[in-house]
Amino acid sequence: MIRSLQNVALTIPDMQEGARFYDAMGLEKHADGEHLVYRCAGRGQDQVRLVPGEKKGIALVTWGTRAGEIDKLAAALDRAGIPMALSPAGVESNGLWFRDPDGILVNIIVADPAPQTRPAAELNNPGMAYARLARRGAPNRHIDTRPRKLGHILKFSTDINRDAKFYTEVLGMKLSDRIGDELALFLRCGGDSDHHTLAMASSEAPGLHHMSCRPCEKFV
Repeated sequence: MIRSLQNVALTIPDMQEGARFYDAMGLEKHADGEHLVYRCAGRGQDQVRLVPGEKKGIALVTWGTRAGEIDKLAAALDRAGIPMALSPAGVESNGLWFRDPDGILVNIIVADPAPQTRPAAELNNPGMAYARLARRGAPNRHIDTRPRKLGHILKFSTDINRDAKFYTEVLGMKLSDRIGDELALFLRCGGDSDHHTLAMASSEAPGLHHMSCRPCEKFV
């Protein structure tokens, strides 16, 4: 099964404008040929890749799995009749390459844990020990607010139930929640995971709704 969201590649028509946005977000950048690749400070994992393109869209979503499970995923894709695809120019060709039911290019790689090395900011979040007696409730304005981890992607889908069937039955994700029968749904990776790492909202065409960072890190 897929275990972690690794990175998302986006096609954008204006690379300079895209760079300005992600630079302002506090991500760390390096060039990879014509592409720009971003990481969260303190974490050794690519999170966002910007790819030149005529219009904005999802170029690729990369997921991680364990070394002993990638062959099982390949077999599951074969049983489902999903053909393998070629890796795009400028991107490493390792792992499995295919397209999901909406035509989004997907890559699954063997990925080791990439823990965040920056100390966590102390916030009054559920599950975190936070003493509130005789102290201000709001966080200190000088805390490190840079993103720590790419948490999830929400994509538009032409058929969320078809996509959910593919991601759960073939790739091993779990259904966490949904809004109505056909409006939106939320999937998580198998094992210990966030509430969702992939969400889908119904639309007339596939595409990106949003990506979100997380204040803490988990890897299964």
